[in-house]
Formats: sequence, C-alpha cells, structure tokens
Amino acid sequence: MSAQSVAVPAVLADPLANTYVCVAVYSVVGAAAVALASLAVGRAVRQLSLRANLALVVLTTVLAVVAGTALAVHKMVLTPEQMRVVVVVCAVSGTVAALVGLVLARGVVLDARRVRTLATSLAEAPVRRPAARQRPLRTKELEQIAGELELSAERLAESAARERTLEAARRELVASVSHDLRTPLAGLLALVEALEDGLADDPTPYLKSIRVEVDWLSRMVTDLFELSRLQAGRATSRADALPVHDLVSDTIASAQPLAQGLGIELDGTAPPSLVVSGDAAALMRALANLVANAIRYTSPGGRVFVAAEEREGSAAVTVCDTCGGIPEAHLPRVFDVGFRGDSARTPGADAGAGLGLAIVKGIAEAHGGSVTASNVEGGCCFTLLLPLG
Repeated sequence: MSAQSVAVPAVLADPLANTYVCVAVYSVVGAAAVALASLAVGRAVRQLSLRANLALVVLTTVLAVVAGTALAVHKMVLTPEQMRVVVVVCAVSGTVAALVGLVLARGVVLDARRVRTLATSLAEAPVRRPAARQRPLRTKELEQIAGELELSAERLAESAARERTLEAARRELVASVSHDLRTPLAGLLALVEALEDGLADDPTPYLKSIRVEVDWLSRMVTDLFELSRLQAGRATSRADALPVHDLVSDTIASAQPLAQGLGIELDGTAPPSLVVSGDAAALMRALANLVANAIRYTSPGGRVFVAAEEREGSAAVTVCDTCGGIPEAHLPRVFDVGFRGDSARTPGADAGAGLGLAIVKGIAEAHGGSVTASNVEGGCCFTLLLPLG
C-alpha cells in the first residue's frame, strides 16, 4: 500500500482545526493548574470565613480564565507587540472581574451576618421580639433562612408570653385557693375542738356546719381536679349526639331549687332539632356552671334566661342575667383561673374559688367550641358555642 493511499483525518489535515485544538488544550492546562492550586490552598487552610471562601472562589475563577488565556496565547505565533496587548487585556479584565466579584461577594457576607444576628436574637426572643427588618436580603436562600428564624423568634416570644401568663395564673390560683381553704379549715377545727371538749349540749348544729364546710371543700377539690385534667389535655374523647333542648331543660331543672331559694326567676328555651356532639356530663357541667354563676350574681327578684339557637354552623347556648353587668376591666379576665371580680368575697357554701368559668372555657375548647362574655342592658350574657353534631 502506497503512502498516497493513506487517508488523513480531516480535522488533522486542517491547520485551523489544529490551532483550535492546541488552544483548547493549553487553556485547559492553564485553568486546571490554577484550580488545583486553589484546591490545595482550601485543603491546607481549614475553617475559612465566608468572606475568604467567596474571595477564593472569585479569584480562582478569574485566575483560571487568565491563566488559560495567557498560556494559550503564549503558544500561539504572535508578535511581541501582540503578546503585550493580550497580556494587558487579560490583566485589566481579570482585575475588573475580580473586583466586581469581591463586591458582589461582600453583599452575601453582609446577608450572612444579618442571618447570624437573627439567629443570635433567638436566645433573646423570650425577652423581646426581634426588630423588623427594613429590607429583604439579596440572597434568596439566606432570605428564606432569615424568614424562618424570624418566625421561630416570634413563636418563642409568644410561647414565653403564654408561659408567663400561665405562671401568673398559677400563682394567683395558689394564693386564692390557700386563702379560701384557710377559713373553712379554721372553722372545722374550731367545731371539732368544741365537740371534743364537750362544749355542745346538742352536737346536731355543729355536725350540720361541718357537713356544709366539707361539701364546699369537696367541690373545690373536684373543680381543681377537673381543671388540671382539662389543662393537661386529658379531656374525654366521647362524642355522643346530644339534643340541646335536653341539655338546657336538664340544667334548668337541676338549678331551679337554687334559683327559687334566692328568689330568682329561671327559665329557658331551645329548638328540639338542635343537636351537638360531645360528652354529655362535661357539657352539662359547663352549662350548669354558667347558670349557677348567673344565679349567684343576680339579686333577688332578678331573672336568668337560657336560650339556644343555630349560629353560623354552631349551636349557640346563651345564659343571660340581670346582675347589672360586669365591669369592662374585668371582662377580658372572667375566664382566667382563680379570677373573681369581688376580691373581698368571703368563701363559704355559696362561694366559689374562681374555677367555674375557667372549667367552662376548658370544656368548650376541648369540644372544639368557645365561650364568650358580654354586657347587655341590665346584666350580662355568656355565650357557649359548640359544633353541631
């Protein structure tokens, strides 16, 4: 076979193509050398700051381009004047590119510092809410992280505020219950000592007084247990279908003797078709607490009226009285644990420990409902909202 019959690839036979291949190879070699040197520096120096890492990335990119270009041009057939022009262009463009890259990197560093400040403020979130930012961050990912941190700080602040409120309520409850227990216990002790010393010719009145005080103490302990159960989230999971008419009529029937004894008119109405879902005993207790509270604060000759209706997909059971109204300053706190409008009230058989309305609120929320209080002409109304069954 003759040499003339050997086929030469077109890419090798074309001088211009050979030039492109050589330029590409030299460019890759120059850029690879800079990249390897940068990787070596990154491995040798541990825990670089974000600013240093960004600067290293920018400089590596620019120097890789300049080195690849310079090496490729050096291997090309150029005059000395052309070489100087290429070198100047590479130096100027590389310097400008590096400066622009470092300026842009500075923005990322500032964003990272602001995110770090937000993260640090999480430790102070229980004390104060984080200050609102004037403008969003320039980096999308850091802006998302900053938003999550701000949301976490808000939740921590709200949680801390709720915790402080609950702690204040606990202290108030302990002080209130301690005060309320002191008087009946002292009375019981005096009655028992009198019986022990034989000072009573007829012990019957003493025994009746002891029974009254023991009943009151028993109700207080039951209320405390019920309240702790509701606050611990251990409410009953029963969901019986309960006609509201039966709930209202049974509550009125059980509270009628108390109302008649105090000279108060007690009445109510509810549509037979209205049905709710929940624990019958718990809902009965919630409504009974509202009715008993209304009777207790209504003067003789007054009226307590219970009404039920469907309202926006819920059953609204309203207990209205003619007590004269609740002071506006007390309305936001009537459902707080241990709160009683009359702080000088003396505990006794007809007094409570400020737990009844708190229990009503707990039962309502456990059933997915709510309870509110408002003043009306001549008195006030408590509205218990329950989901329809």
